[in-house]
Amino acid sequence: MHEIKSIEIFQTAKVIAALYTITAAIFGVFVAFMSLLHGHPGRAIMAIIFFPILYGIVSFIGTAFFCWLRPRTRRPPIDLLLRTAPVASPYLSHLTLRSSALGHGLHSTGAGGPPLSPV
Repeated sequence: MHEIKSIEIFQTAKVIAALYTITAAIFGVFVAFMSLLHGHPGRAIMAIIFFPILYGIVSFIGTAFFCWLRPRTRRPPIDLLLRTAPVASPYLSHLTLRSSALGHGLHSTGAGGPPLSPV
């Protein structure tokens, strides 16, 4: 298991802000197109220029804040254990999971059909 030791606040915030700005610019084009269809050219210009800039600034500040906050509120990592439970369905009771030398597969135990192909 890997553990994050440190986060470069400025670098992470720059990358996230750039990604969010690009996403907002793409979305802003669609909003501008819809604004032009409804006869609002001022809103179209605002959607193309103002929306991506605002989104980039807000995402930069938010990412920088949460990167700064993370080491101060650190908890021990949580390991999730996945356990399988017995199948209670009468329709799936003839199926069993079996591990073979070639890999894992789902095989029929003889309930009237050919074996299922490996998963």
